[in-house]
Amino acid sequence: MCKIGAVILAAGISKRMGCPKLLMPLHGKPLITYPIKCAATANLTPIVVVAGQHIQQIKSVTNDMPEIQYVWNENYAKGMSSSLKAGIHCINGQVDAAFIFLGDQPFVPPEVIHALIKEYKSYRAKEIRIVRPEYKD
Repeated sequence: MCKIGAVILAAGISKRMGCPKLLMPLHGKPLITYPIKCAATANLTPIVVVAGQHIQQIKSVTNDMPEIQYVWNENYAKGMSSSLKAGIHCINGQVDAAFIFLGDQPFVPPEVIHALIKEYKSYRAKEIRIVRPEYKD
């Protein structure tokens, strides 16, 4: 059995937006809820949301999603790689693999996740540890 989790990168500063982008509504729901629901629908566990300065607001709009673990990235201003490191560190030893979602990527189709899981499982025996999707070459 292969256990796969999700790390959702949600520590962006939203400097250009002027307000926290992940809290903005899209079809009546905060943007951050889309990748979380995508991960939950694919039965990825644990689901870790890595957040920075807006962590309390993100928690407040996702408080009806008990499956989430939150990780505070104190180095969020240093960029996305610091959040990736914090998320991977959090799930280290709990999973065999992890999906990396961007908090502002709302429409990842379930078919893509299932196809990536299938690819990962087939390549795992060959010691290939990273699988990524491609779109139109």
